[in-house]
Formats: sequence, C-alpha cells, structure tokens
Amino acid sequence: MPQHRNTMNRIFGGLLMRRAYEIAFACSYAFAGSRPQFVDVDRVDFLAPVEVGDLLHLEAEVLHTSGRREVRKGGWEKVVRAPEVHVEVTATVTRPEEVRTHLSNTFAFSFALPDADSVRRVLPGSLDDARRMVARAR
Repeated sequence: MPQHRNTMNRIFGGLLMRRAYEIAFACSYAFAGSRPQFVDVDRVDFLAPVEVGDLLHLEAEVLHTSGRREVRKGGWEKVVRAPEVHVEVTATVTRPEEVRTHLSNTFAFSFALPDADSVRRVLPGSLDDARRMVARAR
C-alpha cells in the first residue's frame, strides 16, 4: 500500500516492526497458553531493505523463558516478577525473479505472563540456538 512505503519504494521499518510484534505476541500466547503482556523490544536489526513487491516471510520462535522470581527493588522492597517469554522474529525476503532469499531483519521481544504461575522451560536444540539464547540474555 502506498502509505507503507517511502520515496525509495521501500517498506517503512515501523510497519515491519508492527508485523514482527504481532507474530511475536501470537507465538508467546500460543506457547504459554496465557495472555502475554508486552514488556519490551530487546533488539531490532535492520540488515537489508524490503522493497515494495518483495515476498516477506516472518517466523517467530521462543528463544528462552524465565520463571516467576523475586527481585529486590532499590535493595529494600521485594517484588515478584511474572514469568517471561522471550521471542525472536526473523524476516526473510524472497525475490522470485532473482531466485534469491536473504535475511532482512531480526527482532527480539519480551512478554510477561501475569496470569501464569509458571512457564515451560526452553532448552537449546543446537549449538547455534544456545549462542542465540546467550546473546539474547545479555
């Protein structure tokens, strides 16, 4: 749509972020079985532009979770934090006329689960998954 592109005929980054957020929310909700509450955007990497007419594929995955825990606020007050789900969304662009696909963006979001007492633990399935999980936790 014309309102989603800039003068260079590229998709606005804000639209990509919104779509990434929507799929991250759905992924978190489906994974936890409890309505998530947005906490923050942990990271956004704009690696390559998305042109109008490109085929965009968004994929979300739970990188890791953290359970309900107590933290000290200001060293005095105990605060109980809800379990959290940390989701990474990758956006890939396919250009059929060039027979080419490439990574265009990555996004990382955190969601709290205020109505949940616990959340399933996520373990890395490969060394690459472990590296991404550690990088995300920093």
